[in-house]
Amino acid sequence: MPEQILVLQYSDKAPAGVIGEELIRLGADLNTKNLLCGDIVSKQELSQSQGLLVLGGPISAFDPAFEIPLRLTTEVVSYFHQQSRPVFGICLGAQLLARAFEQPYRANNGWETGFTQLHLTEKGKQDALLSGLEPLPKLFEFHQDSFYLPDGAELLIQGDECTNQGFRLGSCSYGFQFHPEVTATVTQGWASLLAAKDTGIEQEAIDKLLNSDTADFAAQKHFAQRLAQRWLTLVRRSQSLHQKNPVVAAASQG
Repeated sequence: MPEQILVLQYSDKAPAGVIGEELIRLGADLNTKNLLCGDIVSKQELSQSQGLLVLGGPISAFDPAFEIPLRLTTEVVSYFHQQSRPVFGICLGAQLLARAFEQPYRANNGWETGFTQLHLTEKGKQDALLSGLEPLPKLFEFHQDSFYLPDGAELLIQGDECTNQGFRLGSCSYGFQFHPEVTATVTQGWASLLAAKDTGIEQEAIDKLLNSDTADFAAQKHFAQRLAQRWLTLVRRSQSLHQKNPVVAAASQG
């Protein structure tokens, strides 16, 4: 049977993109829930999902106006982590993964937007998802918040302006600050929305959304596809381990 991936989404303008397309191409089924639109996740959906993809969005991980869906997200993240089922958090999703493990709000002290050169740490060079993928291509950023690393987490990817760019907690819970999933169409859509609203975002940040190099999108797409392939392999291995020995699988997460 196809792997069932639960996708938590926070904006129709921030879809699973390249990551989702690659997971589907490889045979996975995606069950997408837009929590800001009132979607709920049933107990049956939780129990039948082998992996969790948590996407980005236009809100903060600590926005009091959306506390109910945000708290639901952290509960779902905690459930998957405790069950040793792989988690893949992107931008807001990474911040919510950190929040699920009791890390407080952290600002980035300004916008980080557009393609940015990031680097694997020594731990990242040894990681199951990232080993052999260096040097990293430039990766797309669009955030004004950041996150603190949860206790016991390994920093895998770092940047010069925003240090914490990718981490792993336990054996298979991952958070990435950058947006490996985006396409030029998506980022141009973000720019159009921002330009139409008085958001306070600097014009320079909007310009970077509109004027990114197509070669950078192509390089990031290739990286994102390989990331999705390796993550789905992790999902399949985790599922196989659960089927053989659920007690050992749960203990392996740590």
